[in-house]
Amino acid sequence: MSGAPGPETERHRGRRDALQRAPTVVLCLALALLGACGHVWTLPTDAPIPSAAAIAPSPTPPAPTDTPRPPQPVWLPTRTPAPTPTPVIYVVQKGDTLIGIARQFGVSATVLQTANGIVDPRRLQIGQELLIPPPEQGAAPVLPTPTPVAVRVERLSAHALPTGGFCVLGEVVNPLPQAVERVAVEVTLLDGAGGVLAQEQAATLLEVLPAGESAAFAVLFPDAPTLANYRVAVVSADVLQHLGHLYLDFGVPSHELRTARNGSVEVAGTVRNEGAAIARPFAVVTCYDADGLPVAVREVPTDPPVLGPGEQGEFRVSLTPLGAAVDRCRVQAQGESLGE
Repeated sequence: MSGAPGPETERHRGRRDALQRAPTVVLCLALALLGACGHVWTLPTDAPIPSAAAIAPSPTPPAPTDTPRPPQPVWLPTRTPAPTPTPVIYVVQKGDTLIGIARQFGVSATVLQTANGIVDPRRLQIGQELLIPPPEQGAAPVLPTPTPVAVRVERLSAHALPTGGFCVLGEVVNPLPQAVERVAVEVTLLDGAGGVLAQEQAATLLEVLPAGESAAFAVLFPDAPTLANYRVAVVSADVLQHLGHLYLDFGVPSHELRTARNGSVEVAGTVRNEGAAIARPFAVVTCYDADGLPVAVREVPTDPPVLGPGEQGEFRVSLTPLGAAVDRCRVQAQGESLGE
C-alpha cells in the first residue's frame, strides 16, 4: 500500500518490520605482509674462507671458478584489500518516496525498507534518516527498474489552494487479472513552453490494488509556482507476488455520509475482519463530486485498532472537499496481519 501527501491525507502508525544486513570483507594477512615488502631477494651463500694450505704457491694454478650469477628477484603477487563499504545516511526531503530514494541510490526498495524497519513505506517523514545499505559482497549488480505494469490513471482533478499550494487528485485503475502493489505516480508541473517547474511523487492509499479495482492518490505541492499545465505518469506498479504481512480480508458492512452546511462531510462506518488472522485495519475514504471526480480522500484507523477474526471496528472522519460539493463516497479497507 502506498500513500500520498495531501490536504486530506493522514498518516497512521507503521505496519512492517525487517532487519539490516551488512557485508564483511576478509583480509588475507599473509599476502598483505608480503605485499608490504614488495618483493623478496634470494641472497647467495658466502664463499668459504680459504685455508693456509690453499694459500701456498702451487706449480699449477687452480682453474678459475665461474662467477656466481646474481640471483633474480622473486616477485610475489600482492592484493589490495577491498575497502569496507560505508553505509550512507540519507535525510528524507519534502516529496521523497521510498521508491524514488531507492532508485536514486540504485538499491532495491524492498532492501531499503527492510534495512530501516519501515512498516509502511508511505509514512516517510521529512527529516527522517534512512540507512542506505551498501551492496552485498558478491551480489549481483542492481538491474534497471522494471517498467511498471499496465495500470492506468483516471478521474484526475486539480485544485489551486488558498495557501498557494496545488493539489492533484486521481485514481489508478488496475485492468489486469492479477493484483498489483507498490503503485506510485509522479505529477509534473509545466510552464507555457512545456518546461518542468516542479515534480512530486505519491503512492496510492491502498498498498495492494486488486484485479479490476481502483485506488485514489493525492499529490500536494505546498508552494506551487505559476503553471500552465501538468501531467501525471505511473512510475511504479508491480504484480503482487506474495502478501507477506499485508492483509486484505476486510469488509465494510456499512457506512454513511453526512454533509454539513459549510460543505464539509462526515463519513462513519464499520470494518469487519473476515479472515482467520488477527489484523490491524485501516479504512480509505474517497469522496466524489457529481461528475465522479475525487474531491477528498483520507485514510483512517478503526476503533479498536486491532481486530480478531469476525470482529468489527468503527471509524469516523471529517473531510473538506476541494472544488465541487461531495455527491457520494466510497470506503475500502486493508491492513496488516499480526498473526493467527
